[in-house]
Amino acid sequence: MDQNPLLPPDTADLDLANQVGQHLKTLQLSVDVDAALELLSGAAYNLAGARIAHGLLRWKAHDDYDTIRSSVANEQWDLFEMAAVDMCLRSLVTALDLCAAALFRLGGGHRSSGETDLRRWDDDVKRTPLSVPARQSEWADLRRSSEYKNLLDSRNDATHRRRQVTAVVGASAALSIDYGGTSRGVLQLTEEISEYGRKQFQDLCAILLTWPRE
Repeated sequence: MDQNPLLPPDTADLDLANQVGQHLKTLQLSVDVDAALELLSGAAYNLAGARIAHGLLRWKAHDDYDTIRSSVANEQWDLFEMAAVDMCLRSLVTALDLCAAALFRLGGGHRSSGETDLRRWDDDVKRTPLSVPARQSEWADLRRSSEYKNLLDSRNDATHRRRQVTAVVGASAALSIDYGGTSRGVLQLTEEISEYGRKQFQDLCAILLTWPRE
């Protein structure tokens, strides 16, 4: 199938992860660089998932890409929105957690099972002190930021909250999500948080490209 010339594949994040990998492999580090790079690549794929979810909402709401739009046009709007929002929020939280796991690995961190994430970062670092320069370790401070807290709370709200929805045939999109105490429309919210997640990923990669310097 020919690619749509209006929608070239966005591989910038994956390309950036590969660039970080090439740099780190020249340093002959004593940690498992390959495992960390798999996590970083996983974060890039999840960022793409968040953008896809936002794109699905745009396709449903507007007259773009008729073939794709027609494939979902018969779905209930409220259910379609919730599925896309849930996908976006989950993907972004996972992407940031994978970034944290990659940083933890590169600092020599190790867990007996699974990988660390931003919510377990403090406990895991206490058990396994990291040999990470200060500037690199500061990236994980985003776990204390209001933006991350809002993202996590919204993810929990979208994923776990029981919702009562009244759907009106032919009505425009009306679903909103609580974000930082403010009710937000899903199109604007998914666009903004996707950009936020991508910026955190790019910031980490920029830091890793200076590894191991301060």
